[in-house]
Amino acid sequence: MTLASDIMKLETELQSCRTEVDALGMKNAVLEFENDSLKQQLAKANADRDTLIRRSEAIKSLLDQCGATLVHGLKQYAASEREIERREQLSGEIESGMAAIVAPRNGEAIHTDGGQTEH
Repeated sequence: MTLASDIMKLETELQSCRTEVDALGMKNAVLEFENDSLKQQLAKANADRDTLIRRSEAIKSLLDQCGATLVHGLKQYAASEREIERREQLSGEIESGMAAIVAPRNGEAIHTDGGQTEH
């Protein structure tokens, strides 16, 4: 009987192993499904990241262009202001020179030495 009981014991153990293999197979299938799902999520996250990186690069490029345009505009504005100031200064010098020429013709003497005129 020991042989029969050993065989029964081995058959029970074999059945238990088969049940465990089936359970592990199902668990493995679930893990593979989860793994595939996680791989898909990772691929989507990578694609989203790549899209965001491209968008941020495009935004940075636009900001660089806007900055360059702004700097160029500011330089043009400053040059324009300098030109206006130069013209105003030149105009002022011309007007003071004209006043110096016109005044003696009208009989008015202009003294630049700070002295008083004789009357």
